[in-house]
Amino acid sequence: IDSILTFDSIYPLIAQFYEIQPDIEINLYEEVLGGTHEALTSNRADLVIGVEASQSSGIKYHKIREVEWVFAVAPDHELTQATLPLSRQQIEQHRFIVVRDSARNQAPQTHRVFSKRPVLSVASMAEKIQAQCLGLGVGFLPAHRIRDLLAQGSLTALSVEETIQTDTLHLAWKANNKGKVLRWFIKQLSQK
Repeated sequence: IDSILTFDSIYPLIAQFYEIQPDIEINLYEEVLGGTHEALTSNRADLVIGVEASQSSGIKYHKIREVEWVFAVAPDHELTQATLPLSRQQIEQHRFIVVRDSARNQAPQTHRVFSKRPVLSVASMAEKIQAQCLGLGVGFLPAHRIRDLLAQGSLTALSVEETIQTDTLHLAWKANNKGKVLRWFIKQLSQK
């Protein structure tokens, strides 16, 4: 599962599957950016959830959701006092927090970074959100992951001049994989 998503969405489905097939071993783990695709192409995973589609041959994709991005900071961050929308020049003065790409065999990717300062790299989206709540830096976060934190006042959303486009997330699997368990999960996840 890509770090943009949470495991909460898959646990009820696994419980449903275990009612049918209690003796099948399932391994869940989190990947980030290129690591998600690499897990599939290097045969570390049969199914990836939350990947962006690419031109990889032999891989099938099914769209599952759109992700909107929100520029967010801790409520006491100095950018909350700035004139909105924030310019790139204003944002560049602050440390970005990034989720480190989990790819092992390809060049690491970075998305949505507007800063020339050194970044704080963390291992997961959950860690990025926590670090931003603590005021350790700034960055774009998936709206669906921070709604409650915005409502509670743990994070503050700020408008920016350069908006970030919505990402489209997919299920992905190798076209030649005909496993019954894989097909069951694809069918269930495709209906959500």
